[in-house]
Amino acid sequence: MVSGLRRACFAAALAASAAACVPSSPRNRSDIADALRERSGYSVGAYRDKASIPAGVTLADGLSAEETVALALWNNARLQATLAQLGLSKADLFRAGEIPNPVVSIFFPVGPKQLEWTARWSLDWLWRRPFRVAAAKLDVERVAHTLVAAGLDTVRQARDAHAQAAFAEQRQKLLEVSAKTWQSVADLVASRLRAGAASLFEVTAAQSDARVAAVTASQHARTVAMRRAELREVINLPRGAARRKLPAVLAPRAPADRSVDIAALTRRALSSRPEVLAAKVAIVRAGKAARLAVAQIFTIVGGLDSNAQGREGFELGPAADITLPIFNQNQAGRQRARSELRQATWTYAAIARQVRREVAVAAHRFEAARAAIVAWRLSVLQPLELNLVRGTKAYKAGAASYLQVLDATRKLVDARLRRLQLQLEQQLSFHALCRAVGRRL
Repeated sequence: MVSGLRRACFAAALAASAAACVPSSPRNRSDIADALRERSGYSVGAYRDKASIPAGVTLADGLSAEETVALALWNNARLQATLAQLGLSKADLFRAGEIPNPVVSIFFPVGPKQLEWTARWSLDWLWRRPFRVAAAKLDVERVAHTLVAAGLDTVRQARDAHAQAAFAEQRQKLLEVSAKTWQSVADLVASRLRAGAASLFEVTAAQSDARVAAVTASQHARTVAMRRAELREVINLPRGAARRKLPAVLAPRAPADRSVDIAALTRRALSSRPEVLAAKVAIVRAGKAARLAVAQIFTIVGGLDSNAQGREGFELGPAADITLPIFNQNQAGRQRARSELRQATWTYAAIARQVRREVAVAAHRFEAARAAIVAWRLSVLQPLELNLVRGTKAYKAGAASYLQVLDATRKLVDARLRRLQLQLEQQLSFHALCRAVGRRL
């Protein structure tokens, strides 16, 4: 009897000590915030239950690219919902470390039957739990890297939306100048028709061009409104600020005018991009799952059996249920674990290949946009600017007509519109390159 009580006390002490070892992961929201700050310069901040404006953001003086990213990481609803996955994965970690409760069965005495009870406790958690906990911790690590990637996606989305809105507003101003210039040309040709110095064909052509320019400027105003609405959606202003009109969108700073080293950027991306790190963790996690599948072959349930009265009084004895793995050796689980490990390995190879491709494509796209801007400035813009200066001087000296000055102005405005498009392409390609590398450049 005494030895049985000792065994029961020992089992209870073992259960209590194991239950006290609650598994935990060092990963939390602040880790995600620090990783994003190190990679992009901005943070998601602490948990909040509603949108707000972070410190350092002032909407009264216009909205810069940096303020747009800060607001997006701070308030973007989709990102905040995605960040909740970290808590879900940590809950799975707690579940992986749970210890099964013992089951006590009591048989009450009725008539001559004596009181009996049995206690059963599954013991296979002793060798399964370490594998489950290790796999769950790796899941938390993988989810953390995935959340950093989601934050970088939000950064790129915010930068793209800001650039689209900023260049749309600048294009609108140039289109309005172009419409006024075309209208001036049409008015001047009409006055020349009245003086007998132009034909009706020239007047009709000039008026048609003026109407096309006016319609283009009017239609682009809707594009500006659409880009601003997209930008407002990304930054998710708090309720009070959302009622106010979105401030003017400041032009983003142009990327550094220098070539990029594709090989160096590729090595940097493969060593630190969060998708690559998550794929590596998935391989290790699949290895832990394979070992868990082997540990699940054996099942042992320990027990104690007792009755209230026997020949020598109170009786207590141990029991055990042992599953003999004769027919079922967890073949399905082991096969699944091997397949998951093979899948994780090939997934890593595919992601690494995708990273190389994304870096190369974004780098070539950025180089092409940068070269196009330089060529356009030297070959087109500067000659047109010089031509306008010469035409204005000739008009003041009486050696050229005002129509020639207007025509030179129109051509220069059209060239500047094309330069805006090239600048937008350069900005978007630079954002894509930063995202492909996994950090700001």
